[in-house]
Parts: sequence; C-alpha cells; structure tokens
Amino acid sequence: MRVLALIPARGESKGVPRKNLRQLAGKPLIYWSINAAQKAEGINCVAVSSEDPEIITLSRSLGVNVALIRPNHLSEDETPGVLPVTHAAENMIDFEWILVLQPTSPMRSAADIEGMLELQKETGAESLVSVSPVNENPEHFSRCRVTRRLLHSCARRGK
Repeated sequence: MRVLALIPARGESKGVPRKNLRQLAGKPLIYWSINAAQKAEGINCVAVSSEDPEIITLSRSLGVNVALIRPNHLSEDETPGVLPVTHAAENMIDFEWILVLQPTSPMRSAADIEGMLELQKETGAESLVSVSPVNENPEHFSRCRVTRRLLHSCARRGK
C-alpha cells in the first residue's frame, strides 16, 4: 500500500497569525508533523500543501519530499479542509492512501501514525480519524484565560 502523508499548512490564520511557523519547544509548529511522518514506517512520501512561500521553503529545508503550492482560493478561512486534500490527490497520483496530518496536532508521534496504518490493515477500514478522550466537559474550555502557562486548568470555571 502506497501512503502519502499530507500536511496542509496555511500561512495565515485569524486566530493565531503565522501559527504553523510559531515556535513550539524550539521548533516551528509544522516541524513536529513533518518529523513524525518522516520517522513513521509505511509512509512513502511526505508532502506539505501551502500557499505560503516561507512554509514551502521551510518544509523543503526539513526534507519534505514534495511541497505543493496550492492556489490562494484553497487557503482562505472559509475553505473546507477537504479541498486542499482533493487538490493534493489530483496532483499526487499513485497513492492508495492519503494520511492528513494537521500541523496543529504536534503531539502525534511516528508510533501513532504506524498504529493507524496497522489498524487500517487489520480492519480494512476505508477511512480513519484519530480522536482522544477529554477528562473535563469541553463546554468549559472556552472559558480559559490565555497565559504563558499550559492550559491544564482551563476546564475549571472562571479560570
């Protein structure tokens, strides 16, 4: 099975400007998804899709196999997430699977990716989505104050 790891990374964001280039533990946010994909067994190609020249340049410097320059209309706030994936599929043939790795999930590891590929092989699933349980009621998450600390106390009311 030929697997493409696709990392869609817009240059602009309303909420956190230039978030995919922001530093997390001394590396740009996008680095963590690229690194996990590169280390994962079973990935045949790592591609980054972006309209942003700085993200494209950084991705190439990090050893990404393919940097897809996508049209601006596929990088707008209202663009459905599936459209950049469709754009990649139209330009990257010869893959049975496209594994979409959002750069905003930096804690995903190569082992997580390998586990997903193994689960697909075992079950024959046509698609998979990763999720994780939350310990608190997500309704309260929006009531956080943003500080320089981790948001572990976010779920408590009034914080």
